[in-house]
Amino acid sequence: MGIQTLAHVVTCSESIKSLVEEITLLTKGKLEVLINSVGGGHYQPLLHLDIDKAKQLFDVNVWGFVATTQAFLPLLLANAEPGKKGRKSVVVNNTSISSVLRTPYHSAYPASKVAMAMFNDIQRVELEPLVIKVVGP
Repeated sequence: MGIQTLAHVVTCSESIKSLVEEITLLTKGKLEVLINSVGGGHYQPLLHLDIDKAKQLFDVNVWGFVATTQAFLPLLLANAEPGKKGRKSVVVNNTSISSVLRTPYHSAYPASKVAMAMFNDIQRVELEPLVIKVVGP
């Protein structure tokens, strides 16, 4: 079938559900690779940080990424077939160099990417026994 790029709104559970349904039909219920590449940001120094905007940023960069991965786990598990040698599913999480850089006047975005990077590490540990490889920083 090849590669298809499909977009959705990561902060909308209905959008995620609709995308899962579409992918389920296209792939007959199995997904080999999920690539999470999500991001939004704004520059504000800590002194003037708008907490509501920062929360929206975390909704996109952290919770949207987690919700999308959770929604696709059944398809990834269906593909992985634990016990079959060499058969794996892969989740690729594209975070940002901002998860390791300290950039002045840009506090909320890197903080959200650090959270995403930590989720990436935890996913790697939790999904490995299920034969799902997690790749990312």
